[in-house]
Amino acid sequence: MGRLGRLTLAAGLVIAGIGALAPAAHGRDAIVNSFDGTPIITHFFPAPGASSGNPAPTIMIGHGWGGSGATSPPAVYANAGFNVLTWDARGFGGSGGTVMIDSPDFEARDAQALIDFIAQQPESRLDGAGDPRVGMDGPSYGGGVQLITASQDARVDAITPTIAWNSLPTSLYKANNIKLGWASALAAIGIPTSVIPGVFSPAGIQLGNQSPQFFSLVTSGVTTGRFAAPDVQWLDDHGPDHLLPGLHAPTMIVQGTVDTLFTLDEAHRNFTQLKSQGTPVKMMWFCGGHGA
Repeated sequence: MGRLGRLTLAAGLVIAGIGALAPAAHGRDAIVNSFDGTPIITHFFPAPGASSGNPAPTIMIGHGWGGSGATSPPAVYANAGFNVLTWDARGFGGSGGTVMIDSPDFEARDAQALIDFIAQQPESRLDGAGDPRVGMDGPSYGGGVQLITASQDARVDAITPTIAWNSLPTSLYKANNIKLGWASALAAIGIPTSVIPGVFSPAGIQLGNQSPQFFSLVTSGVTTGRFAAPDVQWLDDHGPDHLLPGLHAPTMIVQGTVDTLFTLDEAHRNFTQLKSQGTPVKMMWFCGGHGA
């Protein structure tokens, strides 16, 4: 896909991202098995009129922390001629596996499996064999997965990470000060509903669960007021800061000026790093964000 096409797709992502959800759309559900066999619950909504003879680009929309994939796409995407794919991130909703907090080794590879799935859909426009024309959208947790995925997979053509982060240590442990309120809230909100016995997903009973390391570092933080060095390193391994050299897709960063979890500093570091390496990047601020 050419640079102009990627920039147009990025602009479309921003405009479309402000649209309301449409009424129930005609889509199809699927179970996509990720690299390690984890079942990922997926919803694919073809653009109106899309077919094998009239394929359309696809937008992948990720959800926020503790959520699940939308079962209706934004009306503005359908009106603009985009297919839409949503999914339950691993460990959340009906998907299986352990929540790994947008890890490049897990959630990013889940997203790559979804891109493989998109390439197999007859309504998907392809830029090459196994390479669908794809943009990504979504806030917070759904923003972080864009950065780590696009940094590792050149098939992603444009992204719009909204209220996302540059580094989990600087977000949750800035200057060695724990954001205890946010850490505790994330731990509580992030308990997957699928841990309740008898909860079924289309893939059967899924005993999704939160990362034990995440609960350990929150418990340690509440008890001692500090994160242990191995916990800080574990958070740091998630990126996306050290992964950004691999991100070349046009990027539109959207961040909240009063966000108390992922502050403007996080967005600014992403912006300056991408700009310095020549990645096409724009940034927009709005009055809102986590905690507002």
